Amino acid sequence: MMTMAGTCARRAAALLLAIAWTATIAAAQAVVLIPPGASPAVQLAGREVRRYLYLTTGTLPALGTWTKGGRIPAAPVILVNASDGPGRLPGGVRIPEAAARLLHEEYFIGTVPAGKAGNLHLVIGGDSAGLLYGAYAFAEALGVRFYLDGDVVPDRRIAPERIRVAPKRGSPLFAIRGIQPFHDFPEGPDWWTRDDYKAVLAQCAKLKMNFAGFHAYPEGGVGPEPLVWIGVREDIRPDGSVAAAYPARHFTNANGTWGYPRRLTESYSNRIGDLFECDVFGTSYMKGIDGWPGGPGPERALFDSAGAFFGDVFSFAHDVGVMTCVGTETPLVVPARVRERIAPAVADSAAAERLYEGMFTWVARHYRADYYWFWTPEDWTWRENTPAELANTMADLRAAMRAAQEVRAPFTLATCGWVLGPHGDRALFDRVLPKSWPMSCINRYVGFEPIDDGFARTTGRPLWAIPWLEDDPGLSVPQLWAGRVRRDAADAAAYGCTGLVGIHWRTRMLGPNISALAQAAWEQPWNPALGRRATPAEAVDRRKTMNLDGPVTEFYRDWARAGFGGDPADSIAAIIARLDGGPVFVPNSRYGTWIPRPADWIDGPGGIRADTLTWAERSGSYAFVGRLERCMKGIGTPGSRARADYWLGVFRYLRAAGKFSCTLGEIARLADTASHMAAAERAGLWVKFVALRQRQIGALRDVYMHLLETLSTRGEMGTIANWQQHIRDVALERPGARIELLMGRKLPPECWPDTALLAVRKMVIPTVRTSLRRGEPFTLEARFYGHAPETVTLRRRTLGAESFDAADFTRAGRNVYTISLPPSAISDDFEYYVEAHGAQSGNFLFPSTAPLMYQTVVVF
Repeated sequence: MMTMAGTCARRAAALLLAIAWTATIAAAQAVVLIPPGASPAVQLAGREVRRYLYLTTGTLPALGTWTKGGRIPAAPVILVNASDGPGRLPGGVRIPEAAARLLHEEYFIGTVPAGKAGNLHLVIGGDSAGLLYGAYAFAEALGVRFYLDGDVVPDRRIAPERIRVAPKRGSPLFAIRGIQPFHDFPEGPDWWTRDDYKAVLAQCAKLKMNFAGFHAYPEGGVGPEPLVWIGVREDIRPDGSVAAAYPARHFTNANGTWGYPRRLTESYSNRIGDLFECDVFGTSYMKGIDGWPGGPGPERALFDSAGAFFGDVFSFAHDVGVMTCVGTETPLVVPARVRERIAPAVADSAAAERLYEGMFTWVARHYRADYYWFWTPEDWTWRENTPAELANTMADLRAAMRAAQEVRAPFTLATCGWVLGPHGDRALFDRVLPKSWPMSCINRYVGFEPIDDGFARTTGRPLWAIPWLEDDPGLSVPQLWAGRVRRDAADAAAYGCTGLVGIHWRTRMLGPNISALAQAAWEQPWNPALGRRATPAEAVDRRKTMNLDGPVTEFYRDWARAGFGGDPADSIAAIIARLDGGPVFVPNSRYGTWIPRPADWIDGPGGIRADTLTWAERSGSYAFVGRLERCMKGIGTPGSRARADYWLGVFRYLRAAGKFSCTLGEIARLADTASHMAAAERAGLWVKFVALRQRQIGALRDVYMHLLETLSTRGEMGTIANWQQHIRDVALERPGARIELLMGRKLPPECWPDTALLAVRKMVIPTVRTSLRRGEPFTLEARFYGHAPETVTLRRRTLGAESFDAADFTRAGRNVYTISLPPSAISDDFEYYVEAHGAQSGNFLFPSTAPLMYQTVVVF
């Protein structure tokens, strides 16, 4: 892998150039020119510049090629050049001094005068990766913003002749920049399709990120997970399939995983199961598996299917410049079935080495991973490890090292985990592992504790800090951590870290947090100490502040202006900025946040706790929702209005969850009172219990209504599963059973969730691809709540064409419709919209900006 240090030896690397010329003649058409034989990344960069000029100006540039020394066409033009040197540009244009000697991943953008020809907009990259990042920086200069769930494009068009791009040189602060989507809950990648992964990875490139890492749980709890197969090389057939396997899984609603009791989607309340096409829902390689694979055949098929799935996903990642990483925990936890057949002595290092040889071979056969990391045991973050545990871990790592050498593993080994190293000496691994191994870890206390100061005592190797973009105790509610992410990024830079990666489950809900992480990996203008490495003693002092948040006012101002536009943006930003972050963290105390947090880990992630206050006493904490409603009332352009409705729905949902939390607390206190009374005395509490339960069910309906209003991704479908399975079990069914036991009678039906439709009509397109590799099919899902539509139609045309072709979706089950266009039907970049009609369901349109602006897809 190329590191930042290694780029110094590559100063002679090719400069890749993009030049845009905007003439003063408004009617002139732009032309995007790329050189013959351009690399896929350069071709993608040219197509992306063309796409975002089209979306922001309404004029579609033509595509073509250019050669060194040629003339600039008599029209606005963007040229993308991949050459071995700057050469002679068209029209005798000189490269600005600020753009000279760009290194790996660096870029320059800016507008320069070109005499009578008009203005030239330059996008120059130090290599193909830098050019692609420059293309996205150019789009940002046009007002576009990027998030993991998709793009935010201004509703208002820009006149081409008014485009001016301020000179800017981009240079990453960290060589590794990316995400660590965590497997185990439906809010995260367990429910992602291939298209979901590829959509997220494409957005990573737009965010100028280059890394995606994944962790696989071992047997016990949620695992084993099928991301990595555990076995010996002899059980891997020539075609990569396996001759032996064991039960494994990623989440389905039938698994009964970590606080989510089994519940079929058909039995979800309020007809919410109509959003799911089948009773047992999961990703494609879990299809047909009810809980666990049933027998040796399905067990083997699961790993074969998962291997092919991630092979395709990781291949796409590399095409868009994103490195990938997978891994397991150390010491290796061997599944019981494998232990019985292969390795009865789990602690035996020879057995571990043999298994790692098989595991590494399986990974290499199925997908291209750049790194394989070993996670220290999870409970090391909560307790002191024993000397024996440390010895076993070291023996395991040495076995893995020998295995990697034996099979010539095509990836770099690394460490990760819940701590950087063992208790008492977090930097110990630095002294015993090869310096080629990156060392990394996530922050302790689910992100509330700062970056480990052990990084500052580690030198001469890659170091990756991994802040939490959200935590699983609060997985059911919004979390605003842009400031904390900035603080963590500043610490990572001070400690000499070469990587900055964010751990998360959800995507759209985390838009600000992920944006803050991506920006802080490239620039930290708010950090006065940037560039000076902290000593180990200074690192200890920094850590004592326990995650004081970084400044976020200007960050949220840009976020609000891009998302909502117009006058209310600054007022919205001021409200949101005050909700970001929390007070100084004190270990072993309740986590503190400025935004109300009715959720906590209660027999699983994102449980709703019983509030100690009544709603009358607590409601003032949610007064900000009313202020946001007033600020957002006047937003009228289609895209801004849709985004405003989403975020209002998020905070209204939070308020409804808070109200639900208060009623849960009242019920718990009344039940505690009843438990200390004689049975005859309790009878007088029945009316109160029924009234409280009815009020709680009313609050639950509000929760579901606002949750459905925000439903737009598979992560939010996972939040539905959390409410319908985990929260419903803990906060409704168990308290209800307690009431019935105390009172000796059954609660009436109105005290329980029912099947009545809510007053919501919704079409959801949960996965939105913005780029396809040539040869891929184009697929869409449309999910409906309320009533099934009579027709669902995809209307598509080549980018900028006059007329649309139409194709109908087919019903996959319940209120779910799908369509797939074969590769032969996709020859060029295109745009589309989806419309649905029904006498009962109503009419729906996606995207909300159609017909002013359609959803666009580039093909590369």
